[in-house]
Amino acid sequence: MLLEYPLSDYGGDPTLAQNRVNTDQTKCQTLHVLNLWAPAIPTYGYDFTYPNAPYNWPQMPNAYNTGSPGSGTGLFQPLAAHTIDIQFLFDKWHGGKFGVNKDQASGQLRELQGLEITLSDQLVAAWTNFAATGDPNGTGAPTWSVFTVGSGPFLQQDIPNSAETVAQYRANYHCDFWDARLTYPTD
Repeated sequence: MLLEYPLSDYGGDPTLAQNRVNTDQTKCQTLHVLNLWAPAIPTYGYDFTYPNAPYNWPQMPNAYNTGSPGSGTGLFQPLAAHTIDIQFLFDKWHGGKFGVNKDQASGQLRELQGLEITLSDQLVAAWTNFAATGDPNGTGAPTWSVFTVGSGPFLQQDIPNSAETVAQYRANYHCDFWDARLTYPTD
């Protein structure tokens, strides 16, 4: 594990490295599922990667994060963690049931702002289009191509949105490493 995820790749922060270990295997499992679905039904893959959203949990200490690529404040930086995208999709979710969103670098309360609102509007348009028609593309939505086995692409939901090929996704999430260690169902 240390050879695949050297601490030097994470600014010496073992918390960031551990978060990637935990996240990457799930990302590669998701790719496997997309590859199973894509030949049978129109499938759209996405990768929410925006790292600076406010988060609805209180600040958490991280002694290792004092000069790393995260906030550098000595606090845990959730980056593009699971469920952070919810506040971009649902009106009035900002703050959620857990309280108000806090900027993870400053600890100050804040809502989505600036280009985050644009990202939110784009994602709401895409999900609304998908719910209505089975296709996320349309007015106000980013271009979201149908996923095909072996090439993708994924809609990389970030500021700005971009496309991510399967090769890029596999490299970003160490899928060659995880594929050698995980057992996947075949259907």
